[in-house]
Amino acid sequence: MNNVKISDGIFPINQFGKMGKIHSVFDRSFNLKVGDRLVNVANYAGYLSSFGIYLPDDLFQAITPYVQQDNLVKIFANGLTLYSRNGIKKITWSEYEVVSLQVKQFQLTTAQRQLLREVLLEANLEQQIGLPLEEKEQIIFQKMRQRKQQTLREWQEIVAYLVGRGKGLTPSGDDILVAYLVMLHVMKDTRAKEVLTALQQPLSTTDISKEYIWYSIKGYVNSLVYQLYVDLEANKEKAVIKKDVQHVMRIGHSSGKDLSYGLLLALDNDEKKERIT
Repeated sequence: MNNVKISDGIFPINQFGKMGKIHSVFDRSFNLKVGDRLVNVANYAGYLSSFGIYLPDDLFQAITPYVQQDNLVKIFANGLTLYSRNGIKKITWSEYEVVSLQVKQFQLTTAQRQLLREVLLEANLEQQIGLPLEEKEQIIFQKMRQRKQQTLREWQEIVAYLVGRGKGLTPSGDDILVAYLVMLHVMKDTRAKEVLTALQQPLSTTDISKEYIWYSIKGYVNSLVYQLYVDLEANKEKAVIKKDVQHVMRIGHSSGKDLSYGLLLALDNDEKKERIT
């Protein structure tokens, strides 16, 4: 039997409050709004959101009839109670796994970063991302690659341009920025602090995307990106890293390609980047 899996970014799951409501509903997942935060409850065995809980088939199917937008949900450390027009349903779990999705502890060598950059370049990401590569985008992306220090105003302009740009629940510009910031965290790159400061401005994007951005600020990623870092640090061969990248690229319609491109933007000219001491 598969155990419940919980991102360490949201553990314990009742830390944000004891009552919430269903924010949004999808085919095999839904989001709870608890206090100021979202909690993603999903039934995807191979994927865990940075702010997610994985429920195995039996538990997820048991609550599905009670999952409708705006329904109230009581949150326990080891369970949920859903209140619906169809009745009240409580689920609990005694066995669970807290999954580490925090990447700031990773220490990648220059060779490991170069391998990742090589694999990402071979994926021809520019042809697949969800944003057009027109003149404005080219300027923005070139600034993100540069070693030259950008002013706070420039970073604010970059963030304002990317955030909310694109279609879907997580617009492409957001996905690119999330992965870019996470890679800067891993590289201990001084640009991370500058991007973090720029992200303090109000963000005009979807609630779900804001949540991914919030967790990226703290260094949390989804489980597929995390596995990529695990395999890089373990010096796995190129074929393994290529497969990891392919798994990331399959996320959503274009989200995975956008995330991958964000990683690449941070890695470009990596050997020249100033590092935090």
